[in-house]
Amino acid sequence: MGKSEADARSGFAKFLKLGEASMRIVEYVLCSPDPVTPKELVENLGLSEGTVWNALSRLSKAGFLISTGRGEYKANQGYILAMILLVLVELYERRGRGSERRLPKGES
Repeated sequence: MGKSEADARSGFAKFLKLGEASMRIVEYVLCSPDPVTPKELVENLGLSEGTVWNALSRLSKAGFLISTGRGEYKANQGYILAMILLVLVELYERRGRGSERRLPKGES
């Protein structure tokens, strides 16, 4: 396993352990066309400032979010996409090992 694959596996394990507030923040930031501020998250998600700041710190350290340096955060889309693709590949490989899928007659 290469370093990038190990990093993606580690990141996905962290993602699965995120609490509800962190998941809501990741979802909000992913759906936002522009970087978001902690104030925006507090106002739009109804979370406390402390919860938002703690989650932003954890999410940034884990690689899910990137601080723009202007007090704004954006999603680390490449990292998140790598985790999703890794999981899809693993699911595909597991499914293939279990049994050979056969298409009904007449389908190719």
